[in-house]
Amino acid sequence: MAIGGNTLAQRMPNEVKYYGQSGEDPYAYNITRMDAHGGWVATATDLARFLVRVDGFSSKPDIISNSARTTMITGSSANPAYGCGWAIAGQNYFHQGSLPGTATEQARTQQGFNFVILTNTRSLDANFTTALDQLFWNAYAKSPAWMTGDLF
Repeated sequence: MAIGGNTLAQRMPNEVKYYGQSGEDPYAYNITRMDAHGGWVATATDLARFLVRVDGFSSKPDIISNSARTTMITGSSANPAYGCGWAIAGQNYFHQGSLPGTATEQARTQQGFNFVILTNTRSLDANFTTALDQLFWNAYAKSPAWMTGDLF
């Protein structure tokens, strides 16, 4: 994972090209100054590897303490549905992000799953973030045969 560049020419090796919608210019922002606010470039695998190390499940040891994870996913009095960078919905927590040329979601579910969705464009449709989130839940509802091997 690394902080991204500001221009098409500054893309990292194997980084996607970003596509804006409705006149958006995905290369008009100072990404290098955004750092945690949206400047990171990562693969879905990078994010999944991170997520399994902070999810509280026993499949992989976490890199943070239980108390740090509790703090991370505990809302405030001002917004009980938002912790330290994570939206909270019961035992599920997730983070969605969007800039011109990208939309993302990573989540940990109470059912024992983590998922990551990355796109190289976004939609300005009011239902887009819900539709993005539903990609996982619609697949989950089909009760597919999940891999049991360790991908990491």
